Amino acid sequence: MERELYGRIRQTLRTLRVAADPRQTYSDRRVVEVLLWAALHDRPISWACQASHWPADLRPGPLISQPQMSRRLRTFAVHQLLTVLYAAERDQLPRSLLKFVDGKPLPIGGCSKDKDAAFGRAAGSIARGYKVVCITDEYGAIDAWGLGPMNLCEHHEAVHLLSHVPDTCLLGDAEFDKNHLYEAAARHGIHLIAPLKRSAKALGHRRHSPHRLTAHRLLATEAGQHLMATRPTVERSFGNATSFAGGLGPLPAWVRRPHRVALWVAAKFIIDAARRLQLLQRRTA
Repeated sequence: MERELYGRIRQTLRTLRVAADPRQTYSDRRVVEVLLWAALHDRPISWACQASHWPADLRPGPLISQPQMSRRLRTFAVHQLLTVLYAAERDQLPRSLLKFVDGKPLPIGGCSKDKDAAFGRAAGSIARGYKVVCITDEYGAIDAWGLGPMNLCEHHEAVHLLSHVPDTCLLGDAEFDKNHLYEAAARHGIHLIAPLKRSAKALGHRRHSPHRLTAHRLLATEAGQHLMATRPTVERSFGNATSFAGGLGPLPAWVRRPHRVALWVAAKFIIDAARRLQLLQRRTA
């Protein structure tokens, strides 16, 4: 499966038009190929820099050394290429007007010396690590994501993701029932719908966004309840992204500090999109 997924990703990567820098011995495409090979096998970059860990027919020529990989992975060009690669894969997957927003914790060990990791709410507990906030499609694909420490305010991070899903209907849990988020969503033509917290009896007497009031009136109807019943879709999306070999599982010991976590998550989402494409083509064949 790893060979097939990697071959699919590499095929998409090589169709992208990437500006070549004549000063570079190794292209940005080569850097991304090594990163994805490591992420696909849940191994550190240093592992993928050794020729013995590659099949001869998949090894992309002379391999880059680990120190040079570390430097190149910090460059804007490589990050941009990862973004373009994911977009190329995402464009091949179906889209819907219904979207979901939620956060996924990425815990690490309590003894880690990572000074950027923080304690925050995870799934039913308090954990230390990072959190990724995602907007997912009704069909499971991830349309936009943002990363922060575990104590990240999900509704604040969601504001930065709205521009990626204009003119849609966005469902969130009570964490996203915020006036400022409703206003930001409306500016992008997004119909945000999020319920009150279970402990809240009413909205209160303060001024509220008219878009928030409209959403709560909808939730009081049968149609609104049927709409909110689809929210577990985001949980299935996260589950599918983690439940296969090479998926986004717990952060391994060598993935620490925000820049490494961001690269790891980006690589895992690219792998997840390739797997979804593979399954889609098998179903439609």
